[in-house]
Amino acid sequence: MPSAYYPKRTGEYVYDVTVSQDETQRLSRRYCARLSNAERIENGRLVSVQIDVKDAYGLTVSEAMRALEASFDTWRGEQLLKRQGWSSSSAQPSRPGDGDGPAGT
Repeated sequence: MPSAYYPKRTGEYVYDVTVSQDETQRLSRRYCARLSNAERIENGRLVSVQIDVKDAYGLTVSEAMRALEASFDTWRGEQLLKRQGWSSSSAQPSRPGDGDGPAGT
């Protein structure tokens, strides 16, 4: 099977997935899904991003795609937490009694 190419969009990310078949691999790794050309939509513009998601494998194309999407969803969640952490670090410090410390402090 020649490689198959799938353009995808998940949330604010657009990317390409290439799925290839390797007959020399064991059945559970027969199909390989690889994510590439990732961009994030920011203010209506595409911004290139580096995504650290390993290739995913499966017995079928669908299994390989699902495994890659699960890894990508995990990565997206981590990035969201990082971005929220950066934006909250620029916020003003909380006031005493706002639930940050022991009650009444």
